[in-house]
Amino acid sequence: ARHHFMIELNGKEYELRYTLGALAKFEKRSKVNVFGLSDPSKLSAEACAWLIFVGMEGAAKANDETLDITINDVMDGMDLSHVQVAFEELGAGEKKA
Repeated sequence: ARHHFMIELNGKEYELRYTLGALAKFEKRSKVNVFGLSDPSKLSAEACAWLIFVGMEGAAKANDETLDITINDVMDGMDLSHVQVAFEELGAGEKKA
């Protein structure tokens, strides 16, 4: 099992994990095909927030935990540096595939 990227929100670290379920939820919300994504410039700010959120949710589910934050927490507490981390996690998964 590979190491997953962590992302920080309000002083707490969260793991990111892009399961197919997480990616499907992102696609439904953003209407963007995730496999065509090479960088964040193709995404709206809201879509970026969803990308981060579903990754956090995917990790929580995989670890049998309950995610204690909402999409609004992500929108209010994260910036472009967080988006970059999400893309690194996404890219790491893609390279293994």
